[in-house]
Amino acid sequence: MIYRKIDDLVRTRKLYEDASLRMGDVADVLGTNRTYVSRALMNCDGGFNNFIKRIRVEKITAYLEMVRETGECLMDGEDMAISYGFTNRRAMDRALKQFLGKTFYDIRKEITERDRPLR
Repeated sequence: MIYRKIDDLVRTRKLYEDASLRMGDVADVLGTNRTYVSRALMNCDGGFNNFIKRIRVEKITAYLEMVRETGECLMDGEDMAISYGFTNRRAMDRALKQFLGKTFYDIRKEITERDRPLR
């Protein structure tokens, strides 16, 4: 199925980290056309943009879990946005809100409050 090929390609080559990634780029790497890619993603994820945002949010969620488990310092919001392929923090916040119902600020607050010792 073309969807699995697209998903595998985007994840293994970390194409989601490229803020300028376009559907045509994915189609070119797969050796197919944009229409074929578009139809496959529309049927499964509601389109290319939702597909890419969902993967980026999954990767951010995995990073945040690692921060929670290890106590590692949390990356700055703007740096995190750029690292995971968003053009800026506002774009990342919109995606986080869409898929998780929370912004980066909300998540950062949860992490810092959980790590704060009780008095």
